[in-house]
Amino acid sequence: DVDQELQQDGRYERCLTACLRRAQELDDDLIDFKNLLLERVTLKVLGAKNGKLRRLARICYVDEDGLVRRHPSPERLRKVEEDVNGVIYLGNNSYTSALIKVLAVIYHYKHLHLGARRVCNLLQRRLYCKKMTRLVQSTLKTCTSCIKARATRQFNYVTNHVQDLLTTGLWQVVGVDVTGPYGKAPRATPGQGESHYVLLVQDYVSGFTAARPLYDSKSKSIADGLHGIFCEHGSPSVVLSDHDTTSLITRNVRRVLQRHGTKHYVLPGYGQYLSFWERSHKDMVDVVKAVRESRHTTERSNVDDTFINDYLLSVRAYNTTPRGWANASPAELHYVYKGRLPGDQEGLSELVDWESLRLKHTDVDIIKTLREAIPMADTVKQRTSSTLNDYLDYWRLKQERLLER
Repeated sequence: DVDQELQQDGRYERCLTACLRRAQELDDDLIDFKNLLLERVTLKVLGAKNGKLRRLARICYVDEDGLVRRHPSPERLRKVEEDVNGVIYLGNNSYTSALIKVLAVIYHYKHLHLGARRVCNLLQRRLYCKKMTRLVQSTLKTCTSCIKARATRQFNYVTNHVQDLLTTGLWQVVGVDVTGPYGKAPRATPGQGESHYVLLVQDYVSGFTAARPLYDSKSKSIADGLHGIFCEHGSPSVVLSDHDTTSLITRNVRRVLQRHGTKHYVLPGYGQYLSFWERSHKDMVDVVKAVRESRHTTERSNVDDTFINDYLLSVRAYNTTPRGWANASPAELHYVYKGRLPGDQEGLSELVDWESLRLKHTDVDIIKTLREAIPMADTVKQRTSSTLNDYLDYWRLKQERLLER
């Protein structure tokens, strides 16, 4: 702790006053402004800057120590630790910069390693100069104790939060999307045994993507694909998708998700770009195009090399490519987690932010409830409809009863 006698030392105040006076004396504009306040010069002598100095003269004065100050704020608007005599103006010179740096260090250690922003706020309650925030930040960023404290907090984040994320947060929040059609003729008849769509389920944390080729984009096919992926990789806590009411927000998909104990949230109808899986899916398509263009002409004629097969190859390449933030591939991260079973409680990991999901996305169960409640609401509205006259009659009867009482 800092000794109280050092904080209230009179020599410190005298030295500070002398330094502030010198900082003002080294600035030509403040010298002219001080002479104007003391009525030693007139506005005509000041030339082009007389208008600005005339406006400042209405709110400033010279105190008994010869310092230019701003008139103090009213007591009801005065901040804590604000100088009761008013803020002192400092010049724009090298001496002022050095003085601000020294005061920043003093305040930093006086208040037990206070941050740069809060130190600057304390200084601004007594002093004013240009670029004070930049000077304070450049001075305090070299504090060894603060650097060690920040490094310790970052280390704790890596050892605690990231480890929890990689052990309990994998395959908890996944994004579902259907891509295609690929390699399908405009008038091709369905049911010929050739896949034209790909069902993609991507993990939010690791980026691992599970893919299933589909013959069509019907809800029954998508529901069967999701059931197969969840049985193989585990049941996630939350599924995110775009606002596709024809294939994803359907009864078949809802039954599969309920069977696995998974909540379903959808993006707004205008916000497909808000999803975390669109960028990676676009990269996969670019990889497929590059692979197909790099093949020889004779290799392109091979019937087995369909677009869907190349797309699955790009998914495998994406899963086996290390990520920069983890120095490990999504596949390496994915196959070390504990899979969630349908009987587990929702939100096996506390890392699932349910409040953010409810604010940014729409729960599909709410959509179903609202749709079912529309006929009921109409019936209730018809039963409880009343006119203004009925309400006025009821009000008059109530007033009469009150008068009788």
